[in-house]
Amino acid sequence: MTWELSSGDALPTKIIKGPFSLDLLSNQALLRGNVLELTNKELKLLYLCIQNEGKIIDYETIAESVWQRPMGDNMSVVQAAVKRFRQKINTAGYDICAVRGKGYLFSERKS
Repeated sequence: MTWELSSGDALPTKIIKGPFSLDLLSNQALLRGNVLELTNKELKLLYLCIQNEGKIIDYETIAESVWQRPMGDNMSVVQAAVKRFRQKINTAGYDICAVRGKGYLFSERKS
């Protein structure tokens, strides 16, 4: 992952991971240089996935990071959002796979 910092900034403004480029100032994601049409929640999900690549991200962490509130037992909202997100990043060479009873795993697809 590459972090690009603007002069004087303490936080990254741009994150590059594999084919993804996420501009945190403009809230825009690129996939291989092309604009990736993501909602604000999907952008938050992509950021969370990139930060936690290779680790299981539990449902509550996703809910609190993306929606800023716990989902309780209503995980269908998270599941539907992940399904739409998965379809949008399908050609990126990365998967977001369900880990039954735990959450999701974002990782580079093995060829």
